[in-house]
Amino acid sequence: MFRLLNKKWGLTWFRSVSNCSVSFSLAASSIFLILAIRNVLAGNPYLSPGVSQKVIAGYLNGKRGGSPATAYDSLSAREKEVLKLIAEGYKNREIGELLCISLKTVEKHRANLMKKLDLHNAAALTSLALEKGLVTH
Repeated sequence: MFRLLNKKWGLTWFRSVSNCSVSFSLAASSIFLILAIRNVLAGNPYLSPGVSQKVIAGYLNGKRGGSPATAYDSLSAREKEVLKLIAEGYKNREIGELLCISLKTVEKHRANLMKKLDLHNAAALTSLALEKGLVTH
């Protein structure tokens, strides 16, 4: 038998090696820790209730088509900003200065836009930006 005392959690844990029984003396706030320990000792994974809810919600959203409907919907807010500025005719260096990011970062955003949208030049990006209402004529 061994004993582990963890004052931070207010948990005293006793485990009998002969019959693998586990007994606990704990503070009320440690119930999830107990569940985690029991699951791990049994060889099972453990997810906290908060994490479990997020995993289940993510799974259900995926089943309901919660993923982006179009390639455009998958763009980050920053990528949409860069797309708008490209469509307005700004050069990479000017975009970097306006957004306070490096030239390399602008170039990476532009490359990501072209890859995600399967577009291969500024004219195609501009056309899409106009279609989506990011810029007006």
